[in-house]
Amino acid sequence: MFLLNVVLIALPVLALAQTQDQFHQMAHSLFLESDVNKDGIIDRPEIDATFHGQDANNDGRISRHEFVTFTTSHTDDQLLINIANSLYDRYDVDGDHHLDKHDFDNFYTLLDGNANGVVTEEEFVR
Repeated sequence: MFLLNVVLIALPVLALAQTQDQFHQMAHSLFLESDVNKDGIIDRPEIDATFHGQDANNDGRISRHEFVTFTTSHTDDQLLINIANSLYDRYDVDGDHHLDKHDFDNFYTLLDGNANGVVTEEEFVR
């Protein structure tokens, strides 16, 4: 989730196999981190926990630095860092330079492709 938007933003880049592999590795790692109870799905409480995990200073908002640091913690690849920055811009729906609960609600709705209330890894990575 999330990652559908990554694909749309980075489609030309993802044409390269190495980059696509890096993208899928990042997506898989982020899914595993977000699936707190390891049941193979991400539900609303887990997405809320992810929000709180990204909010490093506990101010109820996620800054660009907090988001990029969290989403790229498994890589130092500049391309993936650029993708994370692009995603941040896309998810900051009100343009206030912070992600808040409203932004995360929109994000979760986008991830849940079949609107069943949970996000599978397949939905997350697509």
